[in-house]
Amino acid sequence: MTKAEQKAAERAEAMASLRDNYGLAPGKRVMTIYRHGGDTIRCLSTIVLENAYAYNVSGLVAKVTGDTLHIPGDHLGVKVHGGGMDMGADLVMRLSEALFGNAYALKHDWL
Repeated sequence: MTKAEQKAAERAEAMASLRDNYGLAPGKRVMTIYRHGGDTIRCLSTIVLENAYAYNVSGLVAKVTGDTLHIPGDHLGVKVHGGGMDMGADLVMRLSEALFGNAYALKHDWL
C-alpha cells in the first residue's frame, strides 16, 4: 500500500468513526475551543456532545480536513492557518463539506 493509499484509508476510517461512533449527522452541533495561537495560526479543539458526554474529536477532524494535529501537552487540537475570519466556523464548515458534501450541514458553536 502506498502512502497516498494509506492516507486515504485513514481519512475514510476517520470519517466513518465520526459518523458512527460520535453521531455526526446533518444538523449536529460541533463546538470549538480556542487553545492558543498568533496572527495566522490557531490551535482549536473540536468537541462533540454525544449521550451526555463531551468528546474531543480533534484527531479525527485533523485526518478528515487534512490539517495538522497539535499536541502541546495539556490539550489536543487542530492547527489551523488563516486570519480575519471565524476560524472555528471555517474548520467546522470544511469538516461538514468533507463528510456530507455541504458546508452548512453541521452547526458550529464556541465553548
